[in-house]
Amino acid sequence: FRILSHLGCGQFGSVNKAQWTNGRRQTTVAVKTLTDSANTVKFLQEAAIMAQFRHPNILTLHGVVSAGHPKMIVVELMNNGDLKEYVTRMRPDPGQLVGDNVPHQLLDFSKQVALGLHYLSCRGFVHRDLAARNILVSNMTCKISDFGMSRDLADEDIYVSHGGVIPMRWTAPEAYTHKRYSTASDVWSYGCVLYEIWSLGHKPFETTQIRKVCNLVSKGYRLPPPSGCPKTIYNLMIDTWHPDSSSRPQPRDVLKGLLGNVEQVLAIPPEDVPADSQAAVLGAPLDRASRLYQDLQNTYTV
Repeated sequence: FRILSHLGCGQFGSVNKAQWTNGRRQTTVAVKTLTDSANTVKFLQEAAIMAQFRHPNILTLHGVVSAGHPKMIVVELMNNGDLKEYVTRMRPDPGQLVGDNVPHQLLDFSKQVALGLHYLSCRGFVHRDLAARNILVSNMTCKISDFGMSRDLADEDIYVSHGGVIPMRWTAPEAYTHKRYSTASDVWSYGCVLYEIWSLGHKPFETTQIRKVCNLVSKGYRLPPPSGCPKTIYNLMIDTWHPDSSSRPQPRDVLKGLLGNVEQVLAIPPEDVPADSQAAVLGAPLDRASRLYQDLQNTYTV
């Protein structure tokens, strides 16, 4: 390898852009380097999981350096950062509107992440940390990454965790309450990714203290739609946030909901828009849509 530049720091150590020479072929890659040997098993476990995947919406593993020190994982380079950063940069300046093509781009991102999730579920894997920060973007292509928390469900439908850090704002109730992870808990997290995409990079429950999130969710409160969010998209979010994990849509059903007529999927029915017309404006302040699709917002209210 020839290190070209520093990209950042990951869960286990530094991430660098590098030139990888493989025979006569040279490829620009990202190299994740383990800096704490205490995490060697987890580091190599992530590589072993990634090695099983081949899909256009899953980050590709090129190789592993497991002999000697430091240990390294070589993955494809994604030039545009993570999805959260990418959609955040799409926010309009004050008084401006997003471009006409932005809703179509967001819909495409939504589909791509759903395709990646569908692939993982078909392979029997649960990601456990699906969030926009763990989805990388390059040339308008989204790829799910960061498999440090991923697990093989094998013949079981549910994986029971015995500890570890939980990303509460993205995590299904049965996962943070009973440590029970499944494709259904990944689907809940996918709904949170949809929220991040259509809010142009805002975190779920961004202004709510984490300790209050669980209480709100248990009482049936669900995030209001982002401003300018199509009704079909918000309806899908609400479906993915069903309190009963067995009643959430499967990834294939999520895809079906996104693959309909584009104009219908992106529609915002005029009768649903409250007096403040900014509720239908993508990129407007989030509070402008607090009364948009009120019936859907109250679906699970106790």
